[in-house]
Amino acid sequence: MRKHILVLALGLLTSISFGQTFSIGDIVVIAIDNEGYHSTGSDHDEEGNGIYLLTLVDIPNGEKFRVSDNHYDNTNGFTGDGPLNKDGTVEWENTTGGIIPAGTRIDMDYLNADWGPGIGTNIGSLTRIYEASDNPFPHPQNGKMNLENDGDAIYVYTVDGSGTPSVIITACTNEGWNSDNGDLPTGLNAGITALNLGNNAHCAIYDGPETGFANYADLRAAVNNSTNWATESGPNNESKNFNFPEIPLDVKQFTLPVLPIELLGFDVQRYAQDDVLIQWSSAMEINNDYYEVERAGGDLRFNTIETVDGAIESTEVLSYEVIDEQPLDGVNYYRLKQVDLDGTTSYFDVRSVDFGSDQQGLVFPNPVKGKIFISGESYLGAQYNVIDLSGAVKMTGVVTKEQLELSAEGLEEGIYFLQLVSNGSTHTYKFSKI
Repeated sequence: MRKHILVLALGLLTSISFGQTFSIGDIVVIAIDNEGYHSTGSDHDEEGNGIYLLTLVDIPNGEKFRVSDNHYDNTNGFTGDGPLNKDGTVEWENTTGGIIPAGTRIDMDYLNADWGPGIGTNIGSLTRIYEASDNPFPHPQNGKMNLENDGDAIYVYTVDGSGTPSVIITACTNEGWNSDNGDLPTGLNAGITALNLGNNAHCAIYDGPETGFANYADLRAAVNNSTNWATESGPNNESKNFNFPEIPLDVKQFTLPVLPIELLGFDVQRYAQDDVLIQWSSAMEINNDYYEVERAGGDLRFNTIETVDGAIESTEVLSYEVIDEQPLDGVNYYRLKQVDLDGTTSYFDVRSVDFGSDQQGLVFPNPVKGKIFISGESYLGAQYNVIDLSGAVKMTGVVTKEQLELSAEGLEEGIYFLQLVSNGSTHTYKFSKI
């Protein structure tokens, strides 16, 4: 039976919070010039480089994020180590007094200009918070954010109150990860939420489709696919000679996908000790008939536990919640399903809650590029299954040695579950392939 659990307009919402505005993938890089930024009418070769960003979420007034080409690694965060990538960091803030809508191009021009950064589109404001002259080994040129044409990486991220990075939203490089540029941050997937342009791409502009995306995930994947980019290298790259690609003249104008709902947050947490509180909110609903909250245990067989009416049509922020009073032992996986009036369905990311997990092993590394290892218990003779978010089994077999070693090289980038079945019990581990 369909059940309408809870819908609240934003003005009445006081107890539910979904945290920060930005999550991974909410901003993408759509143009970058590592050689010298040419802006309309005058040549700024000596003064600065530039990037264009595209926001995929609405940005409220006062919201901030940072852009840095400082060296980054997954152990120490941002450091000054390495011969490259220790140039500078700026902080952008929405100072317009209103909401900057999703689909806005943010032009960060002259990132190493002596007079400080400017923004060609006059959206928000930039503040320089770090430059190489603060480092004991400053950049030999001007100590600003001089994007290196022979290898550099840019990170877009938010920070907490102490200045510690809290969400790495996206990243791009023109040389590669795990080099002088630093690591691809944990949680980002190259080709999905991060971009690798290849060696020595001095000037690069996204040159793929601008419209017709079925959803935001498809848009992100297109933008972060290096084969959809036009690049130029060398001392006379196209950022200076008025041919294609030319910044800002050739930067794409995107038409964002129209989705049945714009999801603002999906959160799952333990509640009242033995229950699970499932919450989500939407900024817009179009032809949205209803939601289904699905749950699975270690077998990853999702079943609907509640059905919640949608608003059909709404431009208000609406929030919903469901309480699962009978969670399973061990890890509970929750998935949100949305159904249109015509029966079309969409699925959103999986969240999990652990009620006394019986998992005794350890998955490493996570995220994984090449091989997956499981240790901590003898799984000799156990059957293993690697399952994607849709429930499709991508790999299967039998464990033949105590430390499980699997090759993940044949898997596409994304989220997977490694399932081990032995002696009537099932152990499930979530991992990311990058």
